[in-house]
Parts: sequence; structure tokens; C-alpha cells
Amino acid sequence: MPLTLIKTLNGTNFEDWNESLDLYLTITNMFNMQFCSPCDAPVQKGDKLSKSQCPQNDNRVEMEKVSYAFALNSLIYVQVCTRPDIVFAINVIGIYLSDPGLGHWKAVKMVFRYLQETKDHMLTYKKFDQLQVIFYSDSDFVDCPDDRKSTSGFVFIMVGGSISWKSVKQTLTTTSTMEAEYVVCYEATCQAMCLKNLISDFHIVESISRPLVIYCDNIVIVHFSQNNISSTRSKHFDIKFLFVNYRKSFRFSNLD
Repeated sequence: MPLTLIKTLNGTNFEDWNESLDLYLTITNMFNMQFCSPCDAPVQKGDKLSKSQCPQNDNRVEMEKVSYAFALNSLIYVQVCTRPDIVFAINVIGIYLSDPGLGHWKAVKMVFRYLQETKDHMLTYKKFDQLQVIFYSDSDFVDCPDDRKSTSGFVFIMVGGSISWKSVKQTLTTTSTMEAEYVVCYEATCQAMCLKNLISDFHIVESISRPLVIYCDNIVIVHFSQNNISSTRSKHFDIKFLFVNYRKSFRFSNLD
């Protein structure tokens, strides 16, 4: 996605506003959603999609007229380019791509309505004297009604704007919020290693000497990463997830 160069008194900013707005207008026109009622969130609080909403009988005939896959692919393109705020919604509605129902299609249209409300939102990258890299990770707990698996999510922010983001259903069924959060911390740590190497390869800076801080909202995870202990609730963790503690011991990253 091309960026717009803007000169300011404080330095140089890069913004994606023009291209993001043009992209949004294009896809909303394709699906006749340009005059839809806006809403303030891409997902309605409390709503959960499931296989029980897959079409039955007459609904299946109606859904055959809907360009679900085309709409989803268009939203994925918007999300990948400039809109990390819809990544969770896209991940959820994408699960039912093979057999979507009216409830799933309603969720797709809600993302369009949210984009209508936030069409002026943009990613902005600012000039800083020192490179700043911030990581946030989070997870729900067995929130999928179909298989009781959790969903991971993380976002990395550098020079004032998001540079990497992801939301994906976890491949294993976790037994506690601590385990679910630790899975996403592992995924975020792996991505952090990749980004740190990329920054060094591009010679943006010679190196990042201080540990990269990964913020999470689970205090148990923070304590567990700081102490080499085992408990009845953690002794079954796969060895790869203890990689988070290993990287922390070498001051690559911290959990906060």
C-alpha cells in the first residue's frame, strides 16, 4: 500500500489516508454498501458465530445468491494493507467461508458498517530520534462454541503506527486462561525475533540493545516468565511454549 509523505514542523510523517479511503470506497461500491448505517465496532459485543448458523433448506438457496467469498477476500485485502482493527472480525467470519449462513453474512455486513464509520481512520508513522518498538498480545479463552478453542491476537507498533498484526484461532485446546495467554506470547515472541532480525538486515539501526517488551493483560503470565518454576497448572505445557522464558533469560524480550 503506497504511503503519503507529509512534511511537518516536527519532521516527516507517512500516512496511508488517501489510498486507504480510495480502497474502502471501491469495495463498498462493489457491494452496494456505500450508504449503509455506520456502527462503532466491527463485532457486536456478545455475538458468537457458530456452525449452527450454517444455512438450512430455504436459507441455503438464498445464500447461493450472496458473494460471501468475494466480500471476505475484499475485506482481507483492506485488513492486510491498512486496517489491523478489523483483523479479529475477519478471522472469525473467515472460518465459515465454506458454508456461510445468514448470520455469518450479517457479520460481514457489520464490518462494512464499521468501515463506513471509520473510513477516515489511517495508519501514521512519525519520525523519532530513537527507534520505538511496542508489542501487545492478548487471547480469549475457549470462546469458539464449535470446538472450544481460544483465539490469539497480537500487534506490533513502531514509530507510532502498526507494522505487524495477527488474529488466529489456536491449534490446541487450552485448559486455562494462563495457558491460552502463554500460547499467544510464544507466537508474539517468534514474530518479535523475525522483526528484530529484519530491522538489523535493513540497517535501520545497528542493533536493538534493550529487551523488547511484550505487553499482556495476565499478571500470572508475567510472574511465570520471571520465575523458573513449575506448578500443577503449567507442568503439561509443551516445551516450545517455554521458549518465551528462554528468550527472556537472554534479555531478548520482557513480559509486562
